[in-house]
Amino acid sequence: MNRGRFNNIYSVIAVVTPKGIPLVRDFYKVPSYWKFPGGHGEGSESPEDCAWRELFQETGIGVDFFELEKIHDEEKVDHKLFFFMITKSEAPKINAFGDGGEQVDYFTLERIQTMSDFFPSHLHLLRILQQKITNPHT
Repeated sequence: MNRGRFNNIYSVIAVVTPKGIPLVRDFYKVPSYWKFPGGHGEGSESPEDCAWRELFQETGIGVDFFELEKIHDEEKVDHKLFFFMITKSEAPKINAFGDGGEQVDYFTLERIQTMSDFFPSHLHLLRILQQKITNPHT
């Protein structure tokens, strides 16, 4: 499938902080769900480059590449999905809105698990994240 400027990578990232995990919601998409920051790779971006760029564009959080920990990847029909996490001892300041107009806010893991408006396609990533937080050395 030709996506023009996009490559076949899709990166998603969870930033785990004492305040919670920043999620984004795009009001222009219907239905509008809260989800982990992420998006399609552009040009020759690596999964890490894509995760870094998407996190910054959607939340305003800047991180160092060495902080990214890949916790999952999987082949989809038309792309490869990469899921990264970062653990921060303090909650970084986030923008109220991302570059694309996405709403941004922090949510606790417990709250995310009960949200009826959490992106259904990210539910399996949420379970992977919860497992990684519970058993960090697996």
